This record gives sequence, structure tokens and C-alpha cells, in this order.
Amino acid sequence: MSQIKLKHSGGNGVIIAAPSSNPASDVTFTLPNADGSASQVIKTDASGNLSFGTKGKILKRTSTELTSTFAVTGTTETFATGLDTNFTLSNSSNSVMVVVNLRTQIEAGTDTNARANINLFRDSTAISNKFIGYFHSGGSSKNIYQEVSIFMFDAPADTSQHTYRIKGSADTSGVTFRILEGSDPDRSSYLHCMEFEA
Repeated sequence: MSQIKLKHSGGNGVIIAAPSSNPASDVTFTLPNADGSASQVIKTDASGNLSFGTKGKILKRTSTELTSTFAVTGTTETFATGLDTNFTLSNSSNSVMVVVNLRTQIEAGTDTNARANINLFRDSTAISNKFIGYFHSGGSSKNIYQEVSIFMFDAPADTSQHTYRIKGSADTSGVTFRILEGSDPDRSSYLHCMEFEA
């Protein structure tokens, strides 16, 4: 295996070695023409061009706290008014990390198998083709309270403003599903958006 050794005057050195297995073809890496800043890393554009940049950094965030309880009765999916969060990426190659913290309640009534669902939307488009939250009364006809945290990534691939919001519904007509506000900030419902650098 071919190697290049950069030897220190003290005798030891640093070795740059070829890959352990034979590449399918020759690979060229073009080094940056200047040094980067402290804490930056070398990254590639997938075409062999190397540059310095940051990686995995949260650039900015917005947060909306629910101040009035949202309720939906029955199976019609309804947007949770009051949790809308507007967000704009500064770079179209970055992603939005959405964090949802919810205090929920299922008012099951006489239904001992009541269920409710939520999904996350960017504007009018669901980010996932499946529900991101599922709530169950656990075979009880009482009011069931649950607290959940959900993390999702979204890549709009633009720098336009988008609105992130939650849609919820129950699974039967006699069941009410609620997302609760709270006087205690540690036990309220929030929707957070953060720009995550690619």
C-alpha cells in the first residue's frame, strides 16, 4: 500500500496512506486554498472538492407556546390553532428540526377504546405520510392525560417562509381530543423550529 510520510526532525512523522482496498477508479481530492476558522471541519461537496465549514450547528430557532386549549371532537382532522410557527431557512441546503412538546387529553366518554392522532404539517403538506403521534385511552372510559415530545427533520429546499403546525383528530365521533395549555411553563404545549446546518 502506497504511503507518504511527513517526517519530523525528531524522527517520527505523519503518514498519509492509500485506501486499504482498491478504488473503482482514481480519486482526486482538491484541498482548500486557505485555512478555515477555529472549530471548523473539512467537508466535501461529493465531487472531491474539500473546504472548511461548520457541521451540525443550530443557527436559529423560533418557538410558539399554546395559550388556549385546542379541542377537536370526532374524526375530522383539524389544525391546532395557536401552535402555528412561522420559519424561514437562511440557506436552502439546511434543514428544519421541529420539536413538539404536548400535554394532551382524551375525553373518552363511554368509549373504552378511544384513540386520537396528530400529524405535523409544513403549510398544507403533511411532513410524514403516517401519524407522528398516537394516543390511546388504554381501555378506560375516563379522561386520559399524556405528555409527549416528538422530534422531526424537514428539508423545504428553499428560503421561503413556511408555517409549521399540528393537525389532530379522534378516531370516533363521541371522543374529544385536546392539546392543553398550562400555567406552568414546564408543563405547557410548544412547537419549536430550529435551523440545522447541513
